[in-house]
Amino acid sequence: MSNFVAAPPFGLIIPGRVPETSFTQIDSNKFSIVLPSPQTCHEIVFYLTPTYPIPPTHGVVLYSTSNSVDWKLIGALTSGQPSGVFRTNFISDEALIRSQSVTLGISVEPLETINNMNQQFSGTEDRMYVAKKIAMDLYHFMSSFAPGGGGGSMTVPNGVFEKWMARFEEKFRRDPNFFLKVQD
Repeated sequence: MSNFVAAPPFGLIIPGRVPETSFTQIDSNKFSIVLPSPQTCHEIVFYLTPTYPIPPTHGVVLYSTSNSVDWKLIGALTSGQPSGVFRTNFISDEALIRSQSVTLGISVEPLETINNMNQQFSGTEDRMYVAKKIAMDLYHFMSSFAPGGGGGSMTVPNGVFEKWMARFEEKFRRDPNFFLKVQD
């Protein structure tokens, strides 16, 4: 990959912030950018720009780190999938909760390397997991009304869904990831 003289062939948007394209080129195929306040960054829109198209044999991989040593894969793009919305999970990373910033690393890699990472390109693959965790939270709440604590059939009092929703919203305000910690 040749050096990108003017601007890198990609950008990112964090909802509520100005779009970012001011990456520092580290190597001919590697870039980085430091983002402040990672706790407020729940999702990243990562996209390829048409200015410098990535060759069809390559893609772009997005990583994060709080210590420049332990890099975590966030997502990947290709010319066939030039943009994606990726969850960061920064709020559940103890090191990032205490950190003032996070470094994002971008690497232009051959498609073979990206495919070996077994990375889904949609950036939404974890939403089904989250939906199942929320459903399990509701199930556990509903089971508390069953005689003997579960099993068989149960009679649910009027307003139970409203109570569950109020409880869910209150817990969510305190910890947006509380339902991910519930054991199935």
